Amino acid sequence: MKLLEVEGKALFKQSKIPIPKGILINSIKEINKIKTPCILKAQILSGKRGKAGLIKKFSKEEIAQAKAFAKQLFKNKEVFSVLSEQLIPIQKEYYLSLMIDGTIKDVICIFSKQGGMDIEEVSKQHPKEIIKFKITKTEISKHLKLPTAEKQQITKLIFQLHKLMQQYDAELVELNPLAITKNGIVAVDSKVVIDTKALYRHPEFQPFEHRELTGRELEAAHLGLHYVDLDGNIGVIGDGAGLVMATLDVLAHYKLKPANFLDVGGGAGEERMINALKIITQKKLKCIFVNIFGGITLCDDIARALVAAKEKLNVKIPFVVRMAGTNVKEAEIILNKANIKTVPTMLDGIKKVRTICH
Repeated sequence: MKLLEVEGKALFKQSKIPIPKGILINSIKEINKIKTPCILKAQILSGKRGKAGLIKKFSKEEIAQAKAFAKQLFKNKEVFSVLSEQLIPIQKEYYLSLMIDGTIKDVICIFSKQGGMDIEEVSKQHPKEIIKFKITKTEISKHLKLPTAEKQQITKLIFQLHKLMQQYDAELVELNPLAITKNGIVAVDSKVVIDTKALYRHPEFQPFEHRELTGRELEAAHLGLHYVDLDGNIGVIGDGAGLVMATLDVLAHYKLKPANFLDVGGGAGEERMINALKIITQKKLKCIFVNIFGGITLCDDIARALVAAKEKLNVKIPFVVRMAGTNVKEAEIILNKANIKTVPTMLDGIKKVRTICH
């Protein structure tokens, strides 16, 4: 679960990590709180705000422009609030993050002198500028080739961030950039990701659990469906996250665009199939691809549920159904009687979908 920048910085402040002074603007009614010079930063849960034009600096004379920019930010539905911060005289910008590395089952530190840039681009264009090491005094001393004062401050910061991760069950803590000023280090940005499975230990974060979800995603979650909105026009229903993900990969390989990820899970009866179709048909679809492996749930049970759901909802969108597993022959008979054609393999299904969509 991602925290907003301002929420991550609140954790930094509690950990005695320096952050810029700022005020949070929660609505258009509060824009008179803005004082220039300042930097205004939209508080959203996605990254690359600078490239998206959601961060801007203003001089002392640009108070009217700052308020107009804040008003414009609030028109964006993804913006929760606007953070107005003092401008920091930065001498250097570094990148610093701590994250869990599953391969070594430990937390690693990632550091780069190319701060303030997209770290993915840095890793592609300047891979030697990315340094990774474990959180020990020996490893930090070995890898941080910095002036003594900076090295001491950043070493202390790394241990502060490590403690913060443990305290709040964070999977990632990122500072990009970490600013070097004449008065020392300042965290001018923050990215903190909390382990959702650990939220029972952190009631302060529980209200934020579902705020990343779209309306459809939230509706699906309440119905017990695993659903994610995507940008395409092909509805996808499957049973099992792995099978659905494989379906999305093969669709993408054939230049087809799925409209969603939807895993109905085991025991998908009529009610669950109706709910699944209700969710995905809220979008404009050219086709619905149902990819099922009958194991926990029998294929013929899913076939009956699918036919009943299609008829009750009067769905006119073309179906392509691939089934394999227990009672697949019985399922094919049920679907054929309902004029829903089946295909023997996932690849055959993808080809059929491509024919319909093109």
